[in-house]
Amino acid sequence: MKLEEAIRSKDFDSVLIALANGEKLPSDMHLQTKASLYEILIEAKQYDILQLFVQNQIIETDIYEYENFDDSFFYALFNYRKIDDELIEFFDSFIGHFSNLNDEIKGYTLLSYAFIKGAQVGLINTLINAGCEVNFRNNEDEDIIHQLVKSTESVYGMSTEDCKDLFNQYVSLLVGNGVEVDSVNVKNETSLISALRFRKINFLTVLLENGANPAHVDADGNNGFYYAIIWNHDLDVYPKLCEYATPALNVLNGVGQTTLFNYVAELNYDSLETNQAIIKQLINDGADVYKFCNRYGEQKTTLDMAAGKSVEILEAILETGVVDLNAQDSNGNTLLHKVCAHNVNEDHDKAKETLSFY
Repeated sequence: MKLEEAIRSKDFDSVLIALANGEKLPSDMHLQTKASLYEILIEAKQYDILQLFVQNQIIETDIYEYENFDDSFFYALFNYRKIDDELIEFFDSFIGHFSNLNDEIKGYTLLSYAFIKGAQVGLINTLINAGCEVNFRNNEDEDIIHQLVKSTESVYGMSTEDCKDLFNQYVSLLVGNGVEVDSVNVKNETSLISALRFRKINFLTVLLENGANPAHVDADGNNGFYYAIIWNHDLDVYPKLCEYATPALNVLNGVGQTTLFNYVAELNYDSLETNQAIIKQLINDGADVYKFCNRYGEQKTTLDMAAGKSVEILEAILETGVVDLNAQDSNGNTLLHKVCAHNVNEDHDKAKETLSFY
């Protein structure tokens, strides 16, 4: 009986005979086929056979020789979900066969690959104890926390809540081993900013509780509050960030705009209720409607931009009580003048009526 057939039929005595006869798995065996064979052996706790796989050089033990980890025993192990103490004990000794543990293979080290694949924390600890470095950074200068945040892989068989719990365990483990939660990549982005940019909202609380700073400014001059509003349009996320830092809402970003100005200037397809709520929240938190910002090379204020928007947007700003309707700009124009100048505003008359009410 051939080695592959014997493993599939779980005839482990025949597997031992095949190994004694020098049989190996085909070198061109498909990834999923090979992974399924390793999983059968792991599931059946055939650890002696796996040790023989090492002795017979069926499992390569020099990481330097790997072309990628997806073709390896580790793919099956790290994707396996029924981890118990016996398997951890086996892996504690098994990993000792391997050399060059910190070599980078196609953007991953063995440890970072384990994290990305959602390996159980016990396996992760074994790797760290075996000498795998936690401070690996990829070619974008991102640490493992950052790589986890940006990973597009979905962890097989895990719910969103379970993934969040695993991420919490991972971050606690990495921070406990000296990884900085606010370490930045080549774009001066922290893991928190990347979580906001990639809308990994379920990771935010974990990062914040481990010391992430939402006020950090990236290379574009934007902080976490900006991304919460402009990228996520989320009034659940924004207050959560405010629990950990005071938003600097009147600082200009790299293109010369504040968060409020950008939001009003580029009103999206949120509901009017969401538009109004976000505008009011930002103003109530100190955003200045008179702050000059860059708009295609011209200096404009949030009020200037609001004058060309719907009447509901004007109402949201006026209801905060921060607008002086008699205030004039350098050209002597009041807000009413600016509203009237926007003939494209379908609510032109209604807007004038609204202003007169205030």
